[in-house]
Amino acid sequence: MATMKDKTFYKGFDKDFKCKGFQFEIGKTHEHDGKIKVCESGFHSCLNPVDVLNYYNMTNRFAEVKVSGVIDSSRKDDSKISSSKITVKSEISVSNFIKICVAYLKKECRSGELSSSECYVQLSSSEECIRFASSGEYSKLYSSGKYSQLASSGDFAKLASSEKHSQLVSSGDHSKLAVSGDFSKLASSGDCNTLLSTSNHSKLASSGNYNQLASSGEHSRLTSLGIYSNLASTGDFSNLTSSGNFSKLEALGESSVISCSGPNGKVKGGKKCALSLTRYVSDEKRYRITVAYVGENGIKEDTWYELDVNGNFVETI
Repeated sequence: MATMKDKTFYKGFDKDFKCKGFQFEIGKTHEHDGKIKVCESGFHSCLNPVDVLNYYNMTNRFAEVKVSGVIDSSRKDDSKISSSKITVKSEISVSNFIKICVAYLKKECRSGELSSSECYVQLSSSEECIRFASSGEYSKLYSSGKYSQLASSGDFAKLASSEKHSQLVSSGDHSKLAVSGDFSKLASSGDCNTLLSTSNHSKLASSGNYNQLASSGEHSRLTSLGIYSNLASTGDFSNLTSSGNFSKLEALGESSVISCSGPNGKVKGGKKCALSLTRYVSDEKRYRITVAYVGENGIKEDTWYELDVNGNFVETI
């Protein structure tokens, strides 16, 4: 057990600003009376904002918090802690949360230089047209030069780039890719990966299951082929596409396009967004697609929709 002061932590909530049924309030300090054990009891939060996405997706709400009192930080595989006191300082928009995550990953990845170990390798460069490749687990690759290429095949890898026209590729599971340079490309074929971008004209693609893709830049393209994927975009004129079942796609920017070709999906769009959902009709033994437009025929902004048995858009949670 330890006491932590003057550190910023991050926490996720459901749409009602609750966590496991407990109602939180912005600006209020909450106290837990009882045992403090990470993943069991107490108020949970993460020092690394990206770790919050291990427990929440981009369709949830986020906040900056301060922790105090008794703290259990014994968890080893991420920065999640449990505390007896927690103060919710302020809510963070999805767009700003993406930026915070990208900035944190960039800082973490460039903190080390080349290591001789196959696992836990760290490579950092500011040169243009640099190429990094790692096959070890828990690798960290960072580049601040233009036209860089970063590739990893190991699990739990972290790749980050801050310049234009970068390419980040990962085939391992539980990896995290972040980019802030325009015209960049992020690709992942592993499961449970997180791809984040704050740049314009970026392309994020994933073929694995349970992945999260999020972008705050304009004219971005997010594509997922795996099941239970979550795609979120806050930039205007973005394009989100998913072919996996049970996926959730959210585009809060104006004039974006959302296409969910896998059945049992959910979509949410901003102003002037075009939405499409797919269902399988057993009697006809075929798939049917329903299209809707935000602002027309009762389709609302910032509202989740799914299809009913008749193929109509209906509000959901």
